[in-house]
Amino acid sequence: MGFFDVFKKESHCASCHVVKPKDQLNDIDFSRRWAEPGGEKALLCRECMMARVTRGIKSFSGQAVVVWPMKKYGGYHYYSFSEMPGLEYEHDVVQKLRTLLEPKGRSCQCQKVAVFTWCSPEIFSNDPMGGEAHLSSAGAQYVCADCLCQALEEKIKEQDISFREINVPVGENGLWTPMEC
Repeated sequence: MGFFDVFKKESHCASCHVVKPKDQLNDIDFSRRWAEPGGEKALLCRECMMARVTRGIKSFSGQAVVVWPMKKYGGYHYYSFSEMPGLEYEHDVVQKLRTLLEPKGRSCQCQKVAVFTWCSPEIFSNDPMGGEAHLSSAGAQYVCADCLCQALEEKIKEQDISFREINVPVGENGLWTPMEC
């Protein structure tokens, strides 16, 4: 243990109670910033966070465009298409994103029904707050909930991401994207 290790702030996972440095824990928000009554907000290790996110994804009844998470952004937020214009997304950007939704009834590569569109961050020129959508750069793949969870977990591990804030898709169709928080 080095001298500076004494100053690291540690906390425990609210689910499994493992103690880790706070920067290795994820702040998951099922309340969508307190907009959903009774929604849970908790600090979780990666394994417990993925278990909760997986449950949230599998219980989502709509469709979503999902942009890969990026380490440089501390948040991963879901916005319904109807709320996006109030969040400074131009109407034409929202309309472009809607066109990426999987046509109902199409199958994922595993033959289950695809309800998610998994996209590269290049859809926003690697800047989700830039306000422009480049559909030709999206590299869109249509995936089911199980395949989305697997792809999401792979990206999170590959980039060693810990989120300061993450919420999952709820309610109506929308966009799940990396964000500054």
